[in-house]
Amino acid sequence: MLWFHRSPHVFHLTKTVLDFVTLYLAISGILYAIIHEMRLSDHVRQLRAIEESLSTQRVGRFPQFLDEIGKLLHGASRIRILADCADYGSFFAPEDHSELHDAICKFSKVSGHTVQLLVAGPPAPLTATGSLSSDEYLDRYKDLMASYWPKYIKQLHEDGGFLDWLEDVAVQNEGDHRSKLFEDWLHRYQPEMTPDLGTVIQKAKAVCDGSLKLKRDASSSMAFKILLQARQYWFEKRLKADRVDIRHVDQKTPLFLWISHKTSEANQEDEGVALFAFPSPHRTGRKSALAFRTIDSDLIRIFENIFDEMWPPKPNSKQSNTADGRSA
Repeated sequence: MLWFHRSPHVFHLTKTVLDFVTLYLAISGILYAIIHEMRLSDHVRQLRAIEESLSTQRVGRFPQFLDEIGKLLHGASRIRILADCADYGSFFAPEDHSELHDAICKFSKVSGHTVQLLVAGPPAPLTATGSLSSDEYLDRYKDLMASYWPKYIKQLHEDGGFLDWLEDVAVQNEGDHRSKLFEDWLHRYQPEMTPDLGTVIQKAKAVCDGSLKLKRDASSSMAFKILLQARQYWFEKRLKADRVDIRHVDQKTPLFLWISHKTSEANQEDEGVALFAFPSPHRTGRKSALAFRTIDSDLIRIFENIFDEMWPPKPNSKQSNTADGRSA
């Protein structure tokens, strides 16, 4: 120790060496991190390339994949849809649904392409691919009001045509057939909702006006469901007005489908692209359904067969006018 104190240059040399070692280790650590990140990025790119080369890929959870449905329209000649409602996604993602709805109407009416929409089971107030059902209104009231209701009611106010129609239906003027057509449509699929329908519709209209708020009670729960169904009926009318072929079957489906086909200049139809999803178990996990995109020709052929087997004959004009309110 005496020798050490008598040799200051040794102390400075030791400190210099330690500083150099520290700097070296720091630089080495940084370089290692950079190289590791580069290698990791390469691995990620390779995995993504492998995923993109697969015939079937995951595209995300509902309702995030609504834009993927819209992409199926690009360059397509016909679209087939199998779902549990005519306004798929309108509550959970109202803005995205509005864009998709307009795109489908334009695809059908302006472009003259074929759109077949099969609604399986009683038209659902909330799709089974979502993270909650309308029957959970009382249990999940706070979550519903905080997470979804503000955007939904905002979209309603931006759609003046719907509010005007709802007001006419709520007033139920004598000789105005629109309320009767909606009641017939609702009674056909969900008769339990039709008792005292006029009063419930008036409450739903007051909720839209802002003069009444939905509460955590049975009366508000019914008004909520009626409003959802009125909105669905409204969209179904608009789709049919734009030549979308909509049909209903009683049986529910465990599968949701969107199948797109393109026709070449030589009038040859391709094997198609499909999105598919399955219902979400609402009370187990609170997660919405996953969707997948496939170009697997065998899988698409199976989906086509399922759709063909479920697609019913065209209803006669009397049934059609009663159920969909085409002339309303």
